[in-house]
Amino acid sequence: MNRSLKTVKFKVIPRDKKAFAANSLSIHPENVQDIVLKPKESYPVEIKFRPKTRLIPFEQDILLQVEGIEE
Repeated sequence: MNRSLKTVKFKVIPRDKKAFAANSLSIHPENVQDIVLKPKESYPVEIKFRPKTRLIPFEQDILLQVEGIEE
């Protein structure tokens, strides 16, 4: 949800796409284009974990890139 008074562009991406996919993770929407949110607007982002076998514990970083700034 955009709680600011300005329109914002952002994208949600995995830091390492190959490792992300290897751990049965996916992000939806998958497109790499910017998502534009107006003030008070929200946008659903879904992260799915669908392992086909048992996995060892792991961590994966997900980046939020807001108009070119990554966190």
